[in-house]
Amino acid sequence: MVMEGSVNLEQYRNYLRVLADMQLNPRLRATEDVSAVVQITMLQAHRDQSNFRRKSLRSWFKTILTHTLMNLAKRYQAEKRDLRTERSIDQPMEEPEHHG
Repeated sequence: MVMEGSVNLEQYRNYLRVLADMQLNPRLRATEDVSAVVQITMLQAHRDQSNFRRKSLRSWFKTILTHTLMNLAKRYQAEKRDLRTERSIDQPMEEPEHHG
């Protein structure tokens, strides 16, 4: 992804990954992968290139990432999912108890 003026959005992927890793709510980690959050943020940045005002790209990306994380939290809250019961796909499933 290259913005107007030849700014390469990809060079900010690692920066966003570190920020997302620090800011992602532990309860949301069970269902949202850091890479997915970064991808959503990158896509939004690509879509909103025309809104970039030539100040700091880092703070622009940070703002988009913050909004992405807030929107994810709102979505889960709206769905009334109990994030405490969510489990990561990487986490092994518990064996059902057998009686009898």
